[in-house]
Amino acid sequence: MLRARVMGDTGADRITVRCSCGAKLGLRITAAGHQARCPKCQRSFVVPSPEGSPSSAGATSGKRVAGSQPDAPAGSDHTTTRCSCGKELRVPASSVGRKARCPACGNVLVITAQQSLASQTEEPAGLDDRRSLLDELAAQVTSPNAASPALTHPSQKLCPHCGWSMPADARLCVACGYDTKTGRVHKATEVRTAREPGAVRMLAMAAGPFVLGGVLSGLGALVGGAVWFGIAMATGYEIGWIAWGIGGLAGLGMYLGYRTQDFRAGVVAAGTSALGIVAAKAMIFAFLVYAIVTGNTNSIDLQREYVKAHMTDEILDDREVWSESQREAQWDSAYAEADGRVSKWSDDQVRRKWQEYRDAGEAADAAGGRYRLAAHHAGREACRMGLSYADERRERLHEEHYRKYEAMSQEELDEAIAQLEAWEAGGKWSDQDYVRDYLIYSYIDQALEEVDGTDRQEDEPEVEEPTPEQWKQLYQGAVARVDNMSPQERVREAQSIEAELEQEVRNFEAQLAEEADSEGVGGAVLALFTRTMFEWTDMIFFLLAVVSAYRIASGGGRR
Repeated sequence: MLRARVMGDTGADRITVRCSCGAKLGLRITAAGHQARCPKCQRSFVVPSPEGSPSSAGATSGKRVAGSQPDAPAGSDHTTTRCSCGKELRVPASSVGRKARCPACGNVLVITAQQSLASQTEEPAGLDDRRSLLDELAAQVTSPNAASPALTHPSQKLCPHCGWSMPADARLCVACGYDTKTGRVHKATEVRTAREPGAVRMLAMAAGPFVLGGVLSGLGALVGGAVWFGIAMATGYEIGWIAWGIGGLAGLGMYLGYRTQDFRAGVVAAGTSALGIVAAKAMIFAFLVYAIVTGNTNSIDLQREYVKAHMTDEILDDREVWSESQREAQWDSAYAEADGRVSKWSDDQVRRKWQEYRDAGEAADAAGGRYRLAAHHAGREACRMGLSYADERRERLHEEHYRKYEAMSQEELDEAIAQLEAWEAGGKWSDQDYVRDYLIYSYIDQALEEVDGTDRQEDEPEVEEPTPEQWKQLYQGAVARVDNMSPQERVREAQSIEAELEQEVRNFEAQLAEEADSEGVGGAVLALFTRTMFEWTDMIFFLLAVVSAYRIASGGGRR
């Protein structure tokens, strides 16, 4: 037990106090009721008043032997206060009425005395100094960001490091973290002003830091993949080492959100980095294929590939290879021939040929629009005339309409196509002439299918066209059948026939898709993607990215 006793007056303004270690201290009388530190044992105690009986004061821990009572009006040097979160705090008695921050919830509260600690049991003498340091910090309540106040009491002193006012017996300065005993600055002890939690912290509080880390890791991989894709679009090159950066962003995002490095964080970061790299490579692959197929690129290398692809088609046409299966079988040899030609060309030659193919493609697109308009209007006119499919007048009508649309400007052509598409989308069923002609020729087709015993295909030469007499009979029968229907019945019948035809088209497309799957088209595309985007150098950067993400998030593999 440590005690300090008043030994007697040494003068009008001084008193002598004996510490429990036996050391005598001569202090100013104005120090009564304030804390002092024994220079011999470094224990803190409250200086008693000279008028009363000798007082006993505890050391920095502030504890007394159970059952002991204070010998002076100064009372205990510590008290307790309770925060709104329920946390009970132990603080110096001299800090009553001041502000302090709760270590549990971070709330700033005003200290109020609730209970004297004079009768509490003394804690072990070997307790760590951390509690006394926290007590001293709690007693210093003035904001360190304000100007240092002037010293108005002998119990105050100035920090030798920053000049901030602090209690005379305090060890740490809250303004700069300077330790007056060791002479070192503790940055972690700086008092921070209260502030509202940021968006990231609020998300972490709501979902948990691990979930937040996973989200930020995924966002990091997504941002890295988007940057990689943008660079590929701008340059026409897939730069493999950028994948390493995606791994770094994924690992950093996990660490920033989780704030803990362990095994599961590393696994999540490695997984998100791998997914981000594969997704970015898939987008880059799709872009490269699009650029090669359409030629819509400024990269000379992609323009060269575009020229090779079109030249391969021309070589197959020169070989008179028309069957799709035969063209596919001879594609590699034709491509090798085209590659041999184009590889000898300069960049200027490649650009001229690329522009030539692009212009031809645009002309073909425009011709396709003109052909569509000519076929529609020529067909409508032929149906009103009741012409058979083999009638030569159909061809002349088509040529006349095509010349008409060929003379149009591109703006006029686009407007005509837009009008046709609007009519096809909903206006055709209100056109009674179209509905009547549609039903007439639909009934004629059904009759021809019954005669042939098979589905009639216009591009199959083995199906014989009806003679003019047969066509006349079929046409008159269909007209009589349609004219006996009301306008509403015609529309319902025409829509029903069109729905059946659309279903047949969907079934045919599904059959083609099944055949493509059976031939391994999807597997071929996947193999092309893997072979193109994951060469051995790409695999090195892929592994580096995954390992980097894991190490950043796991701290090197700690479990």
